[in-house]
Amino acid sequence: MKDIPKSVRACLWSHDIAALDAQRDKSIIISNVLNYGTEEAARWVFRTYKEEEVVDVLAHHAPGSMNKRSLALWSAALGRVFEPHTRVFG
Repeated sequence: MKDIPKSVRACLWSHDIAALDAQRDKSIIISNVLNYGTEEAARWVFRTYKEEEVVDVLAHHAPGSMNKRSLALWSAALGRVFEPHTRVFG
């Protein structure tokens, strides 16, 4: 991906940024930024993706990919309820 601000790059430390694709990897990008990012990074997400795309990622995130505090924050900010998904073994 090109033109990713430093504030967003900091949230994607475990990924090869050059190999990321904005659409293919939007779940990774959105969830990492909304979990670990600054206000500047979050603003970038909302400029880059439609609100519906962000809501979809929050509503259907993979188990363990979103922390409870982040979900509570984005639930309040977006006026919706996003539940944490837990991993089920067995």
